[in-house]
Parts: sequence; structure tokens; C-alpha cells
Amino acid sequence: SKSPFGGTLSFNEHKLTLSSDLIMGANGVLDSTTNGTISTDADANNREIFFNKNQTFSKILTLNNNLVIDGGNKYYLDLNLLGHINVAAGKTITLRNIILKNLHSGWLTWGDSSSTIVVDNVKILNNSYLAPGDYYHIQGTFNVISNR
Repeated sequence: SKSPFGGTLSFNEHKLTLSSDLIMGANGVLDSTTNGTISTDADANNREIFFNKNQTFSKILTLNNNLVIDGGNKYYLDLNLLGHINVAAGKTITLRNIILKNLHSGWLTWGDSSSTIVVDNVKILNNSYLAPGDYYHIQGTFNVISNR
């Protein structure tokens, strides 16, 4: 079994390379004061980040490899109307079992038209677009592909 990460994960404008899955502990938080990059040791390894706490990220998070972010069916990723995720060319981000909060028009950017997002059991909550407490619930899995 793997031990969860506890404490603050601060990118400091640098890159975090995952050689195994990252389990964020109940006291593990993403530091949203600086931009950061997450890479993996290989796309074929299907690395995952598991949340065990709600997370807020207000800067740019760049994903250089295929990655799954899993909210455990109860935790959210709040982009605070400022943060955004950049998916590198030819890479796939999978958002699974998570609530996305406070998205904005530029919350997701693509490296090019070969970048992909897979959404599986995701709720989107955005107080600037929806009445408080309202959700859009996406059933099942679908792919959204940039058509630049």
C-alpha cells in the first residue's frame, strides 16, 4: 500500500515528475501561489493523482504527460476563477469522480488539436454561471477534443 502525501506541494515554477501514483492525504494541499508542471515517467504508466481533500489552484498547471486526476466522488478542484490547466500536445487528461468549481472561459488550454480531455463522472459547479448549489452532472465518459 502507498502512503498518502501530507503537507503542502509547492511547485515554485518547477516540474514534479511522478514515477508512481500520487495520493494526496487529508492534510495534503496544492500550493496555488506559483505555476507548476506535472510530468510522469512514461505516458503508458497511466499515473493518477487522488484527492483526499478539496483542492484550490489559482495559477497555471501544465500537464506534460497523460494523467488522471481523481476526486474520489466527493472532493473538488476549485480553479478560483483564475487558475487553468494546460494539456501538452498529444496528451490526455482524465478527470474522474470529481467536482470542478469556479471555472472560467480559459480554464483549459490545449497544446494543439491532438490534446484530449476525458471526463468521467464529473460535476461542474460555477457560481458565476449557476445558481448556488446547482450542478451540471455529466454521466458516463465522453471525450472533448480541441478543433483548432
